[in-house]
Amino acid sequence: MRNTWFTWALVAGTALCACGNPSGNGNGCASTGAVTVKASDAQNFNPQTLTITHGQTVCWENDGSLTHSITPDLVIAADSTWAAYPEQTLSPGLAVLIQAFGASGDYYYHCKFHGAKQSGMYGVIQVR
Repeated sequence: MRNTWFTWALVAGTALCACGNPSGNGNGCASTGAVTVKASDAQNFNPQTLTITHGQTVCWENDGSLTHSITPDLVIAADSTWAAYPEQTLSPGLAVLIQAFGASGDYYYHCKFHGAKQSGMYGVIQVR
């Protein structure tokens, strides 16, 4: 348990360093080497469903003018660390980097401002 919290704290610190400014080091998520999910003013995540392998990273980027969030769905998380992960707010032009997930499964999330799972702005990361 202690190692899990340390790992997530390290991930969160990495996220802030890698994508914490509006320009994302000049390139948004492109500068991180991660797989990108874009949050848009059309109130969707693109792609809505993303399949990754262990060890890959995901970078969410807000390319619109509205504020969005990455809010984990606690009830159906495949890994308890996802359920414990703090919600992230994406201000316009900012990106948040999330490191690879700890277990195979489906990790659902939604935007708290624009809907919940399957009734608004939501997405899923499938780790295979």
